[in-house]
Amino acid sequence: MEAQARRTGRLADSQRAIAHGTGGEPGSRLATRLAMPISGDTLLRLIRATPLEPPPPPRIVGIDDGAWHRGRRYGTIVVDLERHRPVDLLPDRDAETVAAWFRDHPGLEIVARDRTGADAEGARLGAPEAVPVADRWHLLRNLGDALPRILDRRPPDLRAAAKAAVTVLRAANEVLPPMLPPASRPVSPQRQGVLWPRPGSSTGPSAASSMSCSPVRPRASR
Repeated sequence: MEAQARRTGRLADSQRAIAHGTGGEPGSRLATRLAMPISGDTLLRLIRATPLEPPPPPRIVGIDDGAWHRGRRYGTIVVDLERHRPVDLLPDRDAETVAAWFRDHPGLEIVARDRTGADAEGARLGAPEAVPVADRWHLLRNLGDALPRILDRRPPDLRAAAKAAVTVLRAANEVLPPMLPPASRPVSPQRQGVLWPRPGSSTGPSAASSMSCSPVRPRASR
């Protein structure tokens, strides 16, 4: 136990584990049940005071533009694609700034980036040994831009594909068995008597309504 400390090392470790697992107020309630009373604010201070382990150097990163202030100031964000965590925020979008960051972080194997622009130029200058790849968003965007142009050049093939699809659907409908009407549920004799009363019988909607509307007389007290 350290000098002027209010808790032992074992108690501090237990409370810190509770704080990381449950948070502030839930951790306070749990610690109180475990005979280790502590406030939620103190648990949050224990979380903030925990030293962070330095992350391992990234091997696969993605680089793209990021807005410091949308519409006014833009920078560059670098993300570790293996751990899905941001690595760094660069102050601008200049190719030289990006290249300097890559030179300060050797060992990169794959860089996901734009195909053109300052990011591509900075990656080529700062990490020439890394394999450049296009990220998923730009691949889908390029595919969406290229597909209409390709289809616009081949209208006969589109018409033939549409006719083939219609033929397949018609053949499938002919093979399928006809749809049968839903089976009707049998009506009980009591239900039949209510719906279709026999001639001369006192049962039926009118009788039921008259019975339901008849006043109920209070029972005389003895």
